[in-house]
Amino acid sequence: MFVVLGLIILVAAVVVGVAGVFNNVGSGHALTHGFSLFGYHVTGSTGTLFLYGIVVGAAAMLGLGLLLAGARRTSRRGGAARRELKQPRGQTAISQERDLIGQRESAQAETARSERARADETARSDRARADEMTRSDRARADEAARAEAVRADETARAETARSDRARADEATRSDRARADETARAETARADETARSDRARADEAARSDRARADETARAETVRADDQTARADEAARSDRARADETARAETARADEATRAQQNSLPHGHHDPGQGG
Repeated sequence: MFVVLGLIILVAAVVVGVAGVFNNVGSGHALTHGFSLFGYHVTGSTGTLFLYGIVVGAAAMLGLGLLLAGARRTSRRGGAARRELKQPRGQTAISQERDLIGQRESAQAETARSERARADETARSDRARADEMTRSDRARADEAARAEAVRADETARAETARSDRARADEATRSDRARADETARAETARADETARSDRARADEAARSDRARADETARAETVRADDQTARADEAARSDRARADETARAETARADEATRAQQNSLPHGHHDPGQGG
């Protein structure tokens, strides 16, 4: 009954303590005034201070329980001593005889237990030796089996490694062949591209040279035409000048003859000789 009551009280105290601590933490429950103890200032929330109080109370209850237990043990020892002192001497002798009988029975029981223990130890040692021989036989058999398995695994790994190396070599050769073929194809494409580029460049150069030659011939023809036209214009100008000069000469001759004809007969021009 007291144990159940104490357990209920303990659980209730733990629930109250946990609720009090967790419901009073955070900045909303900060300590408004400092709390110090032996020079140590407690900071934080009211829940922290409540937790410290729970710890101090638990320590006090532990000390009180130890004190009460020690006092109860001391009182029990004193009561037992007083009861022994109150017993009659006859009862004391009877109790001593009973103690001697109990000690002899205990010694006999101890001897029997030791004999049984030696027999059990001998049986255990025999069983242990048999088990050890069985374990050693099984260990040797297991070791032989493991050695066989290791050799088989090593052989299988060697075969696998050889096949892997062969596959890797074949893959490497095929990769190199593909790479060489790709390089040759790339080289051929590059050469073809270069040849086509050179052909286009040569064709463009020939076209440019042809256009330049055609342009030069056209310029030459135009220059020749301009020269011919200039010569023709000069000849025309000279012909017109000659024609004009001849006309002027003819007109002068005509005027001279007209002037001579207008003079009287027998009259000589002073400008003419005898």
